[in-house]
Amino acid sequence: MTRSPPGLPRAAVERFRQQRRPWWTALATTVAVEAARQSDELRGADVDRAARAADTLSRLGIVSSAVNANLVAGRAAHAAGRSVRARRRWSAAYELSRTGSVLVRLRGRLAGALAAVAAGDDREVLQHCRAGLADLARHRAALASMELRALASGHGEELGRLGLGVIVRAGEAARVLDWTERTRAAALLTVDPPAPDAVREERATLAALHQELVETRRETGAEPPDLLARQADAEARIRRATWGLPSARAGAGRARPAREIRGLLGDRTLVSYVRRDGEVLAVVADAPVPGSCRSARMRR
Repeated sequence: MTRSPPGLPRAAVERFRQQRRPWWTALATTVAVEAARQSDELRGADVDRAARAADTLSRLGIVSSAVNANLVAGRAAHAAGRSVRARRRWSAAYELSRTGSVLVRLRGRLAGALAAVAAGDDREVLQHCRAGLADLARHRAALASMELRALASGHGEELGRLGLGVIVRAGEAARVLDWTERTRAAALLTVDPPAPDAVREERATLAALHQELVETRRETGAEPPDLLARQADAEARIRRATWGLPSARAGAGRARPAREIRGLLGDRTLVSYVRRDGEVLAVVADAPVPGSCRSARMRR
């Protein structure tokens, strides 16, 4: 992802503040704080700025932006060593996201997983990661554009990383393989076969609704409930339409459990690689015979 120089978003914040546009000011503040965090230029005051921006967006009722702002505010607080505040912001993001669109829900699950990591609750980490990846796998077709799919895939990949950290500590190679396959199936962008006419029409409708929401937010700083309801209905129709697709298409991105993979190997061996915390983890799977699955770690 290309990172914006922190100075550019900060300049935008000042311009929008001078124009007395609270929604745009809060949005630009969120971008500025995240740019500063990613550039290792975060200042103590940025944590408070991010929190105020998130509160402004929540007060204005712009749920999608408020969820992202709370996610960013939590990351900033965590980077500044304020773990209690970080968990509070991430928890707020999750609660706000629960009735949002696919991408908003996914951001909320990521925030919930980060809060659970900070609290040291492995069970809750996996709960959020599993639910987020399952939601992404079910509703990938309801993402209206390649840009939104790329954003969703990025969140899914981060959920996969957080869950992997929990599973690796358990030391069970088969579970590691199951998890990496689940993450790849849900989060990696794939080239889908051409969609049926019904799905293409619904996607076009959803894309138009998404653009209308973007323009309405830009012009009024609001998210009309009727537009959000129509967006949710369009996503649900796309999901229902995909249920009837041929099994080959529906299962193209399906994750296969380790036991099923091993059953397909015959006399071959599968080595699955995944990066984690500066290391490469290799899971070696053989056919189902004694000593069938083992793992090894290698330094980069």
